[in-house]
Amino acid sequence: MSYEHANYSQSVFIGREAELLKIDELLTHRESGKWILTLYGDGGIGKTQLLQRYVDIVLESKKKSNDKSLAMDKPVDLYLTAHQLEKGVLKEIANQLAPDEFRDFLESIEASHDTFS
Repeated sequence: MSYEHANYSQSVFIGREAELLKIDELLTHRESGKWILTLYGDGGIGKTQLLQRYVDIVLESKKKSNDKSLAMDKPVDLYLTAHQLEKGVLKEIANQLAPDEFRDFLESIEASHDTFS
């Protein structure tokens, strides 16, 4: 994966190539189908920006290769109150992947308020 030529118009992002490569290694060379990547650290050090940069690079690569698989366009930040519940995380993932295709799923999440609260 090449990081030098990605198009980033939203913000300036300098360095962190080693961290981007480590994230790529962890996510592309996993041995199991079930995994979670968690970044933790003090607030404001750039955890979300680092993940967003990685997502941008992957999406740009997918676009160039004409890859049509589903992909999220931003990290799910568990700091946000709505994402601190299972229901909120599921809704965010479904909304990012394909809200029209997951409409029944999203409606069932809303209907099952007691299950996820």
